[in-house]
Amino acid sequence: MTWGDDVFVNVGAYLSVFESLWLGDRVRLGERVSIHDEDHAFEPVGGDREVYRTSPVVIEDDVWIGAGAIILRGSHIGAGSVVAAGAVVKGLFGAGQLIAGVPARVVRPLKGLDQRDD
Repeated sequence: MTWGDDVFVNVGAYLSVFESLWLGDRVRLGERVSIHDEDHAFEPVGGDREVYRTSPVVIEDDVWIGAGAIILRGSHIGAGSVVAAGAVVKGLFGAGQLIAGVPARVVRPLKGLDQRDD
């Protein structure tokens, strides 16, 4: 697991790392965020019930992940993105996106600091 500078992990967060988790600088994890770089193989696998599939998770710089969000194996969240509370994220998401829903999708691009409405 690799952590950048100034990472914040709130109460009840759960990080399950079997292969690789990379958190960039200034990443913020809300309450009860769950990140998994693994999941169980659920097809019949013989006598062994503890078979896992793994894929790295990458969360780039300046990402904010809202309370209760779940980030699944193989996900990549681009810099400056926001993951809404309760979202279930699986897949590749570019920089500067508002990501929400179950399953998560891009809702809209985020405005830069110089583009915000006051």
